[in-house]
Amino acid sequence: MIFIQHRDFDLKPKRVEFSAATKRAAWALSGGNCQRCRRPFFSRGDKHHYDHIIPTWISGRNDLKNCWVLCVPCHKIKTKEDQALIARARRSIKKKLGLKKRRGPPIRSRGFDKTKSKRFDGRVVPRKRRKGKRY
Repeated sequence: MIFIQHRDFDLKPKRVEFSAATKRAAWALSGGNCQRCRRPFFSRGDKHHYDHIIPTWISGRNDLKNCWVLCVPCHKIKTKEDQALIARARRSIKKKLGLKKRRGPPIRSRGFDKTKSKRFDGRVVPRKRRKGKRY
């Protein structure tokens, strides 16, 4: 379970880039490999992305402990997972703050027939009327 520690409950995610020093240190730690699938980046110019392990919107920090180097396919998968996680956190915050709007009138039940009852053997029989009670 992820606990949300966002200070001001801003419901718009903020994009924060890593510093050049953090990127250099993350590249050195990765050893030139994707840190998710371990595929090596070749010198011919394979693309790589620096990604937050825990998104900054969900109390993730912008330091080396929260940075890893990913290949493009792994980064796409991770981004999709992050978007789902952020949406879930945003819904939770809205619910806790009472910001979630009702989408329409509550669903009303038509109830059940109060003039009949069902026996244990499955038969439907008229309900016995009690004095002073209305159905």
